[in-house]
Amino acid sequence: ELSIEEKVSLLSKLAKLLLGGDFPAMPKFNYQNGNDIKLAARDSKKLLGYYSSVSGLPVTLIPDDWLQGVAAVRTKINQWELARSIVEVTGPADTSLTAIQLPYKKNDNWLAVQFPGKDEAGNAFGINIDTISCAIFGVDGLKTTTLQSGLLIDEWSESIPVETETTGVAFNYNQPDSMPPQALLLAVYPGIEKNWNWDALLGTVTDTFKRAKMRAVEPKHLQQHQLITHFLPGIIAPVNTKGNNISLDFAVASDEFLKKVPTGLPLYQAYFSTTTT
Repeated sequence: ELSIEEKVSLLSKLAKLLLGGDFPAMPKFNYQNGNDIKLAARDSKKLLGYYSSVSGLPVTLIPDDWLQGVAAVRTKINQWELARSIVEVTGPADTSLTAIQLPYKKNDNWLAVQFPGKDEAGNAFGINIDTISCAIFGVDGLKTTTLQSGLLIDEWSESIPVETETTGVAFNYNQPDSMPPQALLLAVYPGIEKNWNWDALLGTVTDTFKRAKMRAVEPKHLQQHQLITHFLPGIIAPVNTKGNNISLDFAVASDEFLKKVPTGLPLYQAYFSTTTT
């Protein structure tokens, strides 16, 4: 035998086949938590009492104020708020909004707005169970002894943060001597053949390391030449004295360096940290 949920699902599919996909089927049902809903509706004004005291809004206006704020960020709520405004303008209708919270708890505060840090007993106001903050349109939805039928306009879940939290972080990391690559070697095959061979590739890498060592500048080199000590740490870069290629021109970048170059000394001889290409 089919369960109630399965019957409802099949009947809904049948209604869409007969009436079209845009026709919503709204089956009737009885509340299974009618007593909770009845008590929550009775204490609705008390539920909003704290926020009323800190915001200065009357209790009766808080749900509408909340609705207007949420409509700015929730598409479905925005559409409902527009439809509700049109209904209120065109004719009389029950568009009242009631805030309740389930499961019912005495002296509760609505979590959809600002709530106190402590409860009436002076203890920290805590949320230790899953709680549903509801906004119900129309008074008929609060009648717990009659069959109900309605639309769920929108729903979302939120986690309310606590003031303090004990946390821990664990992560894997490489040894301190690990480092990202600092250079990229782009090798161009020097021969006329079309394919690389092992000897040519090995020779290219070996020659690159050899030239890098020739261009390297050690601290002792800088100490020997006081003119470039202000360039610490040493810079390894080619320089083009003819100006027909891209290069690092320290003379342009540093007027102080240019002033220290002795008169009559060729400029490229002052670049002790570079090699001429």
